[in-house]
Amino acid sequence: MMASIIQKITDLFRAERREDRYAAYGNFPGKFSNKQGSPFSVMPIDISSRGIGLLIDPAPSVGEILSFSFVASEDMGPLHFRVIHVGRNSIRPVNSLEKMRRCGLEMLPEHSVDLISLMASQDDFMVQE
Repeated sequence: MMASIIQKITDLFRAERREDRYAAYGNFPGKFSNKQGSPFSVMPIDISSRGIGLLIDPAPSVGEILSFSFVASEDMGPLHFRVIHVGRNSIRPVNSLEKMRRCGLEMLPEHSVDLISLMASQDDFMVQE
């Protein structure tokens, strides 16, 4: 009985995640901001071809659209993401991380770019497959 319940829960989470995610480390090659232009402090956690998991401060609202602007490349326009999840930080409070919240971002369909390839090609950003 317990095994079937655990299997159903596992299947539910697997169905929600449509893409493989990989650990992400380092510094984003740009900045995230909201529609008012207010910047966010962020730290990458994981990445998929269409989304990013990160720690963020201040916490945005679910459904909010965030823009990511590349610092070094004027050829690339901003990427736009929808906030699909805001949770609490599962890391014990350490220095500047104590106010950061876990956040999931999904790239808007207007962009046809593979985030893993794009971000992994940037200096100071690493993707662990």
